[in-house]
Amino acid sequence: MPIRPPLWLVPFLSILCCSVAAYVTLRVRRIEAAVRDFGSGQLGTRTTAQPGDPIGRLGKSFNEMADRIESLVDAHKRLCTDISHELRSPLGRLLLGIQLVRRGNPGAIDRIEAEVNRVSDLIDELLSVFRAEVDPTTVRGESIEIESLLTEIADRNDMEAQARNCEIILRAIEPGVLMGDQELLTRAVENVVRNAVQHSPSGASIEISAHGDDEAVYIEIRDHGSGVPESALAAIFRAFYRVEPDRNRDSGGTGLGLAIAQRAIAVHQGTILAENANPGLRIEIRLPRK
Repeated sequence: MPIRPPLWLVPFLSILCCSVAAYVTLRVRRIEAAVRDFGSGQLGTRTTAQPGDPIGRLGKSFNEMADRIESLVDAHKRLCTDISHELRSPLGRLLLGIQLVRRGNPGAIDRIEAEVNRVSDLIDELLSVFRAEVDPTTVRGESIEIESLLTEIADRNDMEAQARNCEIILRAIEPGVLMGDQELLTRAVENVVRNAVQHSPSGASIEISAHGDDEAVYIEIRDHGSGVPESALAAIFRAFYRVEPDRNRDSGGTGLGLAIAQRAIAVHQGTILAENANPGLRIEIRLPRK
């Protein structure tokens, strides 16, 4: 056996091993730094993931975990903000109602009951969307008849529409089914319909229609109100957003209906868009069939 090649091989292997060790250590330390920063509260911290090796897969797993935790924290913050913001007004009216009861006002009991029901419905609605955002596995995948869903929503809101001298009209409802959580989708579409009822002038109609293809279902709700400025079409889906002049002030709206609808639709991998119909506002909901 020649002696010279092994003498050159030892330094080469030493340099190679040191280089590999330094490279691996550097990548592991980057992940370690990302974990440390994330643990200190910097939830936007991510590491560079290089797929193809175990360290790369570890970085990718960390990023997925960080995305999930950040979304959970954001959902928790939104829930706390929504509840704390929205409960102030009805609780204040409840205290006022209690004072009226003490003074012997006979109508105060009905007012208190209405406010209690409003708070209860609001909390149920917020919690159902919050649970779906936090844990998508709670979203039930059940078969939903589109025509039955929209007919039920129209019937449930017909009394409120009649009280405002309005009419809910179902137009061109193509029969079909989609997969999703019926309770969440009912809340989402009903919030849009109620919003349309609240902002329709006396004697106007609210039109509901639906069509689709093999991939998705499209549901449209249109009112005949004043519409919104073009610059506010995307912003109306933000919680507590107010359009000037305030569309919600006279109608008693909470500013949460469209925001909750948008979240529920997003849980189903769908989209919701608004556009002015001149007159009125048209909102289109796109829901994948599966």
